[in-house]
Amino acid sequence: MPSLEEDAIEQLASALSMPDPEPSEDYLHHFLQSFSRIVYENLSKIVRYAEIPNPKEAIRLPELLIADYFEFGTGGTCFSLTYLAYRMLRQFGLDVSIVMGDRSYGEDTHTALVCDLTGRAFLLDVGFLIFQPVPLDSRQPCRVTTPINKFEIVPAARNLFDAYTHFRGKRKHRFTIKLDRLDGDAFLPFWWRTFNFGMMAYPLVTKLEAGTQYYLQNNVFQIRTADATIKKEYDPKELPELVQGSFGIDPQITRRALELCGKRKT
Repeated sequence: MPSLEEDAIEQLASALSMPDPEPSEDYLHHFLQSFSRIVYENLSKIVRYAEIPNPKEAIRLPELLIADYFEFGTGGTCFSLTYLAYRMLRQFGLDVSIVMGDRSYGEDTHTALVCDLTGRAFLLDVGFLIFQPVPLDSRQPCRVTTPINKFEIVPAARNLFDAYTHFRGKRKHRFTIKLDRLDGDAFLPFWWRTFNFGMMAYPLVTKLEAGTQYYLQNNVFQIRTADATIKKEYDPKELPELVQGSFGIDPQITRRALELCGKRKT
């Protein structure tokens, strides 16, 4: 008998019009394009942690994240979205593992997936809004073009890859991926630590849609394409409606998250 998680994953796959699974690069591309409809946001994480101030109990496992997606239009942060994609692809029969990444502000502050297909490895990085499989080759760099920039993976040392973005003529180092594979419970302690990240003190919501990135950090909202950026600062009182209109998230989630962020600052 299917578990609650398995049922929820099948329901989500149907709602996102995901194709039937197959072990191919083309399938990974279609899976990621469908997955891109789930918003990256920390509002639901801020709210849940206030209700359950224990990281081991506050993490939103796939069945809960999916239920909230349907009820409130919420998504998740890098760690919860990556874990959801991991559980989905594992359920669909693909050989996929979780890997960790180091960013400038700390070790193990990023996470992604590696999928093995017929002797080739692909990086799947839903938390960084890279919604296409990126080949990993220890012999040479690989660059893919996204709707707003170019994303480059460069072999750095044994089992290490540096990730860069190329945006309007500037190359920027983003993180270093470590290819030590994590499965199951081994990932959870890394996830628990994210509740102490600085981003828990302000709203962060973003999505990539039709060649445009929509990005809210604190009360500054950006609309960015490959060629231009529009930036505007909003009164916090305007944010629940802005977030609903731009990202489809229930205003009550945003209001509660803003209230909690305000209390942390006082």
